[in-house]
Amino acid sequence: MKSQRDAFFDALYERAITDKRIIVLTADCGAPALDRWQENIPDQFINVGIAEQNMVAVAIGLALSGKRPYCYAIIPFLTGRAYDQIRVACMMNLPIVFVGIGAGYSYDDSGPTHHGIDDIGLMRMLPHMRILQAIDERTAAYLATLYPCPTYIRLDRDNNKEYVPHFKVGEVSWYPVWLWPSSYPENITEVTEEHFGGGLGGIVAEQYAPFKRRYIKNYCFAYGRDTLRKLNEL
Repeated sequence: MKSQRDAFFDALYERAITDKRIIVLTADCGAPALDRWQENIPDQFINVGIAEQNMVAVAIGLALSGKRPYCYAIIPFLTGRAYDQIRVACMMNLPIVFVGIGAGYSYDDSGPTHHGIDDIGLMRMLPHMRILQAIDERTAAYLATLYPCPTYIRLDRDNNKEYVPHFKVGEVSWYPVWLWPSSYPENITEVTEEHFGGGLGGIVAEQYAPFKRRYIKNYCFAYGRDTLRKLNEL
């Protein structure tokens, strides 16, 4: 059985052979599946070193030049350390795919600095961002495609679906691949996730909050506070 990581990059490799726009950038994260990228299509593989912020900045330039970049790193260093750069990518609604390895407690041997337990909350605040999660090897390969906007893909180091965010309706468990934006059933009875409160449970709770919400929905390239408020219907 392949890891989610190798299944994803093997499937993406098959696309990249014929689509030269696809470029993988990594922050010094290796993988058996990435070896043939370096050997066979080295012009479509960039290792920036342990420099996640720079990696996303390079990806922004590539996307603006018509390329389709995929940024790969350990989740907290991708979504946390490079958050400002990801935010800029979302301002411009660029088709960059952010691939995070280590969902939840995947890196249980490395301590809390490596735990991917706040990434859903961080990413879902950003306009235009989609959040997808692999459940197993098959879904990881399925997610290796092109996306029209900023997209965040969570990969687990394990293939046990019980470790990924999921919910119950009665006694039946459901394992969503498309986390955000998404619509969830009203009769959810339980949410389980290796994540802080802003994850899947937070999404479901907000969806069925019993009050009207007025909030900022997008970045606005305008000036004047009243004008900005009006654009967001505040």
